[in-house]
Amino acid sequence: VAQCPNKSIKCPFDTSKGTCLHEAAIGEIAYFTKAPGNGWLLCNGQTITKAMYPDLYAFLGQQFCTADHGGTCGTDVGRVPDYRGYFLRVYAQASYGSYVASSFSTNSKTYNNSFTSPQKEGLPNITGSFAADDSMVGKQPGLTTLAPTGAFKNFSSLYKKYDVESKGEYDGYKLNFSATDSNPIYGAQSGVTPPNYAVYAYIYAGKVVK
Repeated sequence: VAQCPNKSIKCPFDTSKGTCLHEAAIGEIAYFTKAPGNGWLLCNGQTITKAMYPDLYAFLGQQFCTADHGGTCGTDVGRVPDYRGYFLRVYAQASYGSYVASSFSTNSKTYNNSFTSPQKEGLPNITGSFAADDSMVGKQPGLTTLAPTGAFKNFSSLYKKYDVESKGEYDGYKLNFSATDSNPIYGAQSGVTPPNYAVYAYIYAGKVVK
């Protein structure tokens, strides 16, 4: 019963033995605010041996023996995943039991479906353009002449510009740039990472062989 992760029913003739209740499944991931105790290993890339954790080793194999999770492993040695500092995302599958090996696209997004390498952080591209021709040289540009698109737009107020050719000032238009006009994800917050709290991620390894 000392190996049970939760409560147990003890044997009346030998209270050191019994049946574990509510035992987690091998390989199950759970969040805790402190060490949960027996059977749970912190997901920090630590190594496991086939001899000590036969059930978890059989479940994971050596798939997490990569640089992203701590490095290569020796014979009959594996690793638990290293999830420190990462958010966990639901695996993007086409349907139950039908998995995509490398990536899956849905809702106009493409997801990395690897269990052993992280989804890279990124932002959408910023695009925009404006048109100009030779008739604008040395003249006051008009709003319709610039025809800005995407992140570019005309600025409504005028400004004074000095023309070298005519040696005089004339009113001109400013061309403004705003990434929010290209995609509303910009300007919504100061950083890429949303507000969050930190908790421990553990994986259930089963009973330890002693």
